[in-house]
Amino acid sequence: MSRLKVCLPALLALSLALPAMAAAQANVSGPWEVTIDSPQGAMSIDADLKQDGEALTGMITSPMGNVELKGTFKNNELAFSYSVPLQGQNLDITMTGKLAGDTIDGLVTIAGLGEVPWKAKRKTAAAAAASASAAPAATGPGVTGKWDILMDTPAGQMPFTANFVQTGEKVSGTVSGPTGEMPITGTMTGNALKMDMNIPTPQGELEIKFTGDLSPTGLSGKASTMMGDMSWSATRAK
Repeated sequence: MSRLKVCLPALLALSLALPAMAAAQANVSGPWEVTIDSPQGAMSIDADLKQDGEALTGMITSPMGNVELKGTFKNNELAFSYSVPLQGQNLDITMTGKLAGDTIDGLVTIAGLGEVPWKAKRKTAAAAAASASAAPAATGPGVTGKWDILMDTPAGQMPFTANFVQTGEKVSGTVSGPTGEMPITGTMTGNALKMDMNIPTPQGELEIKFTGDLSPTGLSGKASTMMGDMSWSATRAK
């Protein structure tokens, strides 16, 4: 009986300490593969998180480049914010989520655009090394890939498909539409895109000058022609 009296307080103290020990062991530091379920489709970005107590810092890597994040991690719940430059202003983005093993589920709030779900899985050492070796040396944004374009013409929306290749600040590629496939060239400086394209018409070639900005949801801007300006937008093709 005397041994039980001695051991009982120790066992009770240990049972109370175990939950705290388990919580203390949770850590989100390291590289994560993030998928954001935007209205335009799933968008993949990378997050490199660094946890120091309850403080959370790190880097978000997306088609728009690298931006720093800052937030907190407590009781397996994390919240962090970062800003993306867009049209001369900062677009504030906040991500909240809950850690469960090597996965995170939560919501991302894009200022003025509402909330969408996101999830993440922890990268293995091999996957992290592969991402690092494949990442471009430049940290600027990129538009390389296939895009679905909608142009608001006086006759209604006109769809196009595009295939862009970005090398440094130079952009080239082709745009396909009702009049066939046409070459396009331009530049990407920061988040600002400028491109020139000529569309054949019965009256001759119609020159179109595109200007736009890259955001987490796609591209948008103005298309200038001799007949005036038109709005356009684009999302990455699925």
